[in-house]
Amino acid sequence: MGVATISSNLTVTQKNNGVLTALGGCCGLIAFMGIGRFTFTALLPGMMDYYGFGGAVAGTIGSLNFAGYLTGVLLARKEKPGPRR
Repeated sequence: MGVATISSNLTVTQKNNGVLTALGGCCGLIAFMGIGRFTFTALLPGMMDYYGFGGAVAGTIGSLNFAGYLTGVLLARKEKPGPRR
């Protein structure tokens, strides 16, 4: 049984269930990444105490965190909405 045969045998409800599952996963990621983004600053002093690193290491971690967000924004700017050529 090929992949096309399996796909054609799915009902509309089964296909929508996959879409809803993916949508739910995306919403969960958005929510938890947003929470993590804003709690990072509050958690950093505790992490410094627990792991025993100083301000230079904390600054490097913070810089890498923001560089990751900047990279994501710059990559997202390249994607234009609408049909692809």
